[in-house]
This record gives sequence, C-alpha cells and structure tokens, in this order.
Amino acid sequence: MNPDSARLLAKYQRSSLERSRIGEALARAKAGTPAPGTLDDLSARYAAATLEMRTLSGLYRSSQEGQASTDVLQVISPATSASSDAGAFRQRLLFVGLVAGLVAGLALVLMRERRARPTPA
Repeated sequence: MNPDSARLLAKYQRSSLERSRIGEALARAKAGTPAPGTLDDLSARYAAATLEMRTLSGLYRSSQEGQASTDVLQVISPATSASSDAGAFRQRLLFVGLVAGLVAGLALVLMRERRARPTPA
C-alpha cells in the first residue's frame, strides 16, 4: 500500500469537514444580517476549501491508481535470439569508403586535366 494514500485520505477528510463547517457558517450568514465583508470572507474561504478538497481528492485517486498498475510493462513478443550486426555495419563502412574514394579520385582527375590544358592567350 502506498504510504501517502492514508495521509492523503486523512487530509481529504479533514478538508471535507472544514468545507462543511464553512458552508454552514456561510448559509447562516446569508440567512441573517452579517457584518460587512463577512459574506465575502466566508465565500472566499469556502471556495479555497473546495479547491483544497478537490485537489486532495485527485491526489488520493492518483495514489490509489498507482497501486493498481503494478505491472506497467507487457512483453508483446519476446526476443528469439541475439545476433551481431557487425558484418552489416562493416559492409556499410566499406560502401561509404568506396564512394568517397571514387569522388576523391574523380576530383583529382578533373584537377589534373585542368592543369594540363594550355591556357588560351
């Protein structure tokens, strides 16, 4: 069991009781003739208590859901055998080297041809 679950549940219950008390005080104030600013103060405290209660509810729910999902990873298809791709990698390197050599050789031939041509006067 998640150790935070019990703590969050207790905080949620205290928050719920506090919200109920503030709600009752707000209802009594609305029924009578409250002092100036009392309704605003109680309404703000009630909204804050509601927000705290909803937040704690979400946190508690998340802690409970975390307990249910103990096996998150599922093997879809297990590996059959291990193999090395060193041969394929070596072939790619040789191909890249061959292409680079051809490009460099062609560049040298073109430079030599350009030098060998007489310059028009």
